Amino acid sequence: KQLKSILSNKRRQRTSAQEAEEYLFQTLTEGTVRPDVVAFTKVISAWARSRRPDAQDRAEALLSRMIDIANDEGREDVRPNTFTYNALINAFARRGLVAKAEEYLSKMQEVSTNVDADCITYNSVINAYASSRKAKKEGGQRALELFEEMKSDESIKPDSVTYGSVIKCLTNAGGKANAEKAEELLDELEELYETSGGADESLAPNTIIYNSVLNAWSTVRGGIGRAEAILDRMEELHGAGNDDVSPDAFTFSSLIKAWTAAASSGKGRRKAAGSGGGVDDTDDDTDLLGRSAAERAQQLLDRMEQLYRNGDDDVKPNKVVYNSVIHAWARSGEAGSAQRAEDLLARMQQQAKVGDGDDDVKPDVVTFNSVIDAWARAEEYGSAEKAENLLSSMEKQYIAGDESVKPDIKSINSCINAWSRTGGPGAGLRAEQLLDRAESLYEETGDDDVRPNKVTYSSVINAHAKSYKKGCGEFAEAILDHMEEMYEDGASEARPNPIAFSAVLQAWQNSDVGLSAPRAEGLLMRMMEYLDEGKRGGKDVIDANKTFDLVVRLLDKTYDEDTIERIEELREGIRME
Repeated sequence: KQLKSILSNKRRQRTSAQEAEEYLFQTLTEGTVRPDVVAFTKVISAWARSRRPDAQDRAEALLSRMIDIANDEGREDVRPNTFTYNALINAFARRGLVAKAEEYLSKMQEVSTNVDADCITYNSVINAYASSRKAKKEGGQRALELFEEMKSDESIKPDSVTYGSVIKCLTNAGGKANAEKAEELLDELEELYETSGGADESLAPNTIIYNSVLNAWSTVRGGIGRAEAILDRMEELHGAGNDDVSPDAFTFSSLIKAWTAAASSGKGRRKAAGSGGGVDDTDDDTDLLGRSAAERAQQLLDRMEQLYRNGDDDVKPNKVVYNSVIHAWARSGEAGSAQRAEDLLARMQQQAKVGDGDDDVKPDVVTFNSVIDAWARAEEYGSAEKAENLLSSMEKQYIAGDESVKPDIKSINSCINAWSRTGGPGAGLRAEQLLDRAESLYEETGDDDVRPNKVTYSSVINAHAKSYKKGCGEFAEAILDHMEEMYEDGASEARPNPIAFSAVLQAWQNSDVGLSAPRAEGLLMRMMEYLDEGKRGGKDVIDANKTFDLVVRLLDKTYDEDTIERIEELREGIRME
């Protein structure tokens, strides 16, 4: 009774396993109560649920103690049984410790009496693979092997937990073949349940299993259509009265994430007028509704909001979902996408103000950065000013005490990028002013979150190049000189890269003086010094080759055979690692 009281006290859940074990050992020492296998197993189960980092070791030590007592004292009532081993394997499974889970499955199979691996045993071992980050790749195959072992044993009947765990392992492993197998297992489970006439609840597919299959397809290239089909199945089943299956927040957010990825990769954008409508169906990521990826993500969010308003709390969208849709609009490349992103920001702000305020949808720095990025990519008249207005709004809210919207270097970089993409006479100056703000803020606070990096400087250089203003070449190269000075003073994040040199070369070409061959050669030689430091990677080499290509293209009109030959000889110095 005392042991039961300790383990059932919810207020002391974090310490209950420790207290229960202490009480167990106390009774052993005093000899007033003889704890049996049931008592020991309960304590092992408590350790399995514990959050302590050594919980699985404590559980394992208890099982060893049980074996010692049974052998040394002849107490068969303490000898570990199937339930005991299952409790210990569960302790390992919860922590993704696949080797230990497998070890004790083997030990169970070796024990001749009192212990038989059952469905729970196998489910726990499979779940160990599902919970393991390190065993993702091999987890799918091993889960299938364990599943086949179960099916070959007439005494063990796989249930919906088994199917769900195997499907999760396949989802974690990734890839089209695993997604195909996951859906095949779902189909098999549905058929088994239907064959039982719906009487065998242990075989009833549930939301979690459908979500795993949907997630498997949503992460596969070209699999969004299959993921959408799973959502349709779930809605059809729920509409027919199946309460075990109902799309929830995870269902919708998985699909939204997939459509956002399609928008980011350039897939799923609306086809140009006259091309037949719909979206780019490359890799079969086809939007069956004839909408762009961002529009489909938006539609799914709208559906979540509608269901939530109708009383379904399981589909309440949070800021992560909103941020994902905003990101989809930012990367969609469609006309009006930046405004759609800002409209969502306003919607989040409004919801956060209603009543007591909903912190789950309150915009944060990620939200603002995505909307700023949307305006930066819009390249519309006034888009750079709108990006800066959002940055100013973040600063005001942060000063007022809202830490969640504290601007970082990504915020500033996106604003600079907005000026870089917009171009025009004042672009370089406005971009450089933002750089000055970032440098001053970093000097004042020492906060690494606002420390300018090579992206910052390269974007300012590019803004000067796009300004086509008199002297833009000099202004751009001055920023490059500043980067070199900072790098020499120890600021590794300011190390000039080929992208910065390309922007300076383009700035000189766009300036009133133009790009001369000697200047181009000089800049290329400076760039090569950084490549020869031994710190370059594959991307630097690729970008450097692009820089050489740019120079050859820019000097094409004033073609000088000797100059081009020297440039190509210099290019030979790029050594792939």
